[in-house]
Amino acid sequence: MRGRRTRVPRISALVIGLALLPGCTADERPPDPSPPSPSSSGATSEEPDPELVSGPPVATPVETAVGALSGPVRARDGTTLVQIAGPRDADQFRIYDRHWRPITPVLEVAASLSVLRGLRSGFVARVTRVEGPHRSAFRGWVTIGRRGAIRVAERPVPGASREPLRPGDIELVRPHEGALAYRPSEDAVVRVRPPAWFTISTTWYTRPTGTICAVPPRSVLGDSVRISLDSGATWRALGTGSLPAGSGPRLQSCEAQADRVAVMTGGEYPRFLHTFDRTTGTLLSSHRLMKEINGYDWTLLSDGTLVAGTNRRGLLAATDNTNRVLEFRSSPVSGPIYFAVVEDDLVLQRRGLLHVSTDRGRTWFQVGRQN
Repeated sequence: MRGRRTRVPRISALVIGLALLPGCTADERPPDPSPPSPSSSGATSEEPDPELVSGPPVATPVETAVGALSGPVRARDGTTLVQIAGPRDADQFRIYDRHWRPITPVLEVAASLSVLRGLRSGFVARVTRVEGPHRSAFRGWVTIGRRGAIRVAERPVPGASREPLRPGDIELVRPHEGALAYRPSEDAVVRVRPPAWFTISTTWYTRPTGTICAVPPRSVLGDSVRISLDSGATWRALGTGSLPAGSGPRLQSCEAQADRVAVMTGGEYPRFLHTFDRTTGTLLSSHRLMKEINGYDWTLLSDGTLVAGTNRRGLLAATDNTNRVLEFRSSPVSGPIYFAVVEDDLVLQRRGLLHVSTDRGRTWFQVGRQN
């Protein structure tokens, strides 16, 4: 979220010692009509993409991936970027289509990447390059296209004035961490003013769809949480007076999806997860966070169905979006289970592999560093 687009003389350092590529930005490139089929070796079967070989390239194909997988991040066109811990002062990544088929080979860039958000087609990331004998870090912003091309999105100028958030801006970090957004119309990361509603909460959770659930500071059982479905333009208060006694003295966090709101309560530690109907305010279910349920690893899927990690070899998924009945679903990874959600795909990481479920934990398949 940044201010006026002013070119910075040091921006050439952000190119990671390599040249910029011409062509469309990541967010301007239309999706391919049909993604390439993977070959038996795991690379794409088509000729190398010009974005990757017109030179010198910013991201370089490599034969061997190293390190653990992390992420992933999905763009709105379904492409998914998975990061791989690369060699010293370099990171690797690979981009897959919506069905987890590889679009690119493993790519390496001579810097540290932190991929924050998916765009319409592509991704926006923060770059850190360690430079000089004192290993000072240079930070900047780039976009990554669906075929791996990297372009500079100019970094904010220190002290630059902040602008209001505009329609179409994509928030990157929370306001207290810097108030930044990617602005597609300028192909740049800009500084913006914190939204007016930010003062209502010290704990708030947002979705790329614009859904926000906020727990006001020092909230106790019976207070209201606030929900917005339009990035803070309008709000609805949802009271928690119907929560059962013994749920804990405080409201700790909440999350909203579709017509469901999940509220976590507790004291020093999380104790309960509750589900409300957002429209009527009716309490639909309450679950005690005993040893089996990981109170720090749960989420709502797109229809409001609850999924939670466990200390066993599997996770818990509700049988419907009332979340009254939680069903244990085994996984190929031993506990404790920590998972990521990419749209409604569930992703587990262990020993350099991603284990993916597209049916809410009933079945799993592997996505490796090279397959």
